[in-house]
Amino acid sequence: MRSVHVNLINRACAGLLDACRGSVTLASSLTRPMISSAASAYTTHAGATFAACGLPFRSHSSIQGPSTPLALRVIWPGAEQLGFEAGWVMEQSIGPTPLIAPLEMLAYAAACTERLRLGVAVVVSSLHDPLQLAAAVTAVDRLSHGRVELGISPGGGFRNFSAFGVDRETFVARFTEGLELMKAAWSDEPRLNFKGRFRQLEDVPIQPKPVQRPHPPIWFGANAPKALARAVGHGDGFLGAGSSTTAAFVQQVNIVHRELEEQGKDPSGI
Repeated sequence: MRSVHVNLINRACAGLLDACRGSVTLASSLTRPMISSAASAYTTHAGATFAACGLPFRSHSSIQGPSTPLALRVIWPGAEQLGFEAGWVMEQSIGPTPLIAPLEMLAYAAACTERLRLGVAVVVSSLHDPLQLAAAVTAVDRLSHGRVELGISPGGGFRNFSAFGVDRETFVARFTEGLELMKAAWSDEPRLNFKGRFRQLEDVPIQPKPVQRPHPPIWFGANAPKALARAVGHGDGFLGAGSSTTAAFVQQVNIVHRELEEQGKDPSGI
């Protein structure tokens, strides 16, 4: 089972900071607070190391922001050179935190790196059109030569669903059907037929397909028992909710193990 929870490793952050300072001509523009927010280190239960790049945006007129092209061309390759296995970004379509859209950020990162896995934790996919989201993920997967990791979640009931034209009463159903449609769009079938509650397609051509087959790895962000059951039923990996404690994550992993047994799933498949 693949699982990861966000536990900050300050020593690795400092190493990435030093690498950035050594590589950027305007080293003074990349301060410790900027890099600390731009590239943090995390580890999985198996000991694999990840770089989490939650990059706050700064005004386009300022060269000092960590999301300027200059800084990004250092942070992403820097993480790769330091031996990180993956770089992860976050999504916030609306809200107070100024984050660049995740898949667009990963497309830029793909051009700056050669080996680093590129992930988003997570896309609230109930707020997205599933065919457009599938196409965007496919684009990044092809541009990166098959390095994308997709984290998804239906989101919680506190979200502003009306801003996206989504009924609060149906967001979980939209999430589940949307994932089914995305997997169908990524399949080897050149034309798609789909009859769902919210989407119907008849003989629709879907090209191109992702490099990774049958699709890029799908990680579920979840903490409630029903959400963890969905992760086992539909996902390839499990991401603990960023707001949960490490102790809570351990309990969630135990629930995932129980669901694997109850659903008759091979633990090596998630």
